Amino acid sequence: MPGLNATSASTGICSEDDAMNFEFDANKTALMIVDMNKAFVGKGAPLEVPQAIDNVPRIKLLLETCRKRNMPVIHVSHVFRKDGRDRGLMYDFWPVLRNGVLEEGSEGTEIYPDIAPVAGETVINKHRYSAWFGTDLDIVVRNLKVDTLIICGTTTDRCTGLTAYEAFMRDLKVIFPEDANATFQDEVHKGMIISLDMGAAMI
Repeated sequence: MPGLNATSASTGICSEDDAMNFEFDANKTALMIVDMNKAFVGKGAPLEVPQAIDNVPRIKLLLETCRKRNMPVIHVSHVFRKDGRDRGLMYDFWPVLRNGVLEEGSEGTEIYPDIAPVAGETVINKHRYSAWFGTDLDIVVRNLKVDTLIICGTTTDRCTGLTAYEAFMRDLKVIFPEDANATFQDEVHKGMIISLDMGAAMI
């Protein structure tokens, strides 16, 4: 983990030897791609995460590899109801949402074409940062009979990161590729990577 170990070691809390490391069975592993919606991905997107578009080729390669191995793929898209009954405080923190960029049926809720779902792949619509909250993700994962999730997408400190932590709390192994996740600020991304590496995921 270039750059991460030095930062971790300097805190005196986590060293390279402390990093999460485990064996996993590809036959019991699923890939989860979170919030690679058009609203987040691409130059000028309403909620543009600058690094997300650069991560698309890496996520695409990961996706193609998993498909070749017949590993389950779960796509997660952030979608709000048109009637607003699932908004909560989200629109207060993110005023741009008031323009409907993540409302059901809008272009912003569509998954970026290069990594779009194909027939047979699961699509979960979520309404909060975590993909587990208020969705049937738990039921889907349990029925897939997997014990490991590879989690990538946006955003590291909210949607993918909180989804990873909740997976860990469900006793699932989590693989969290550093270069296939992104958020709005590089320093925040690095901070969450350190946090996950110390307590929830294999980076």
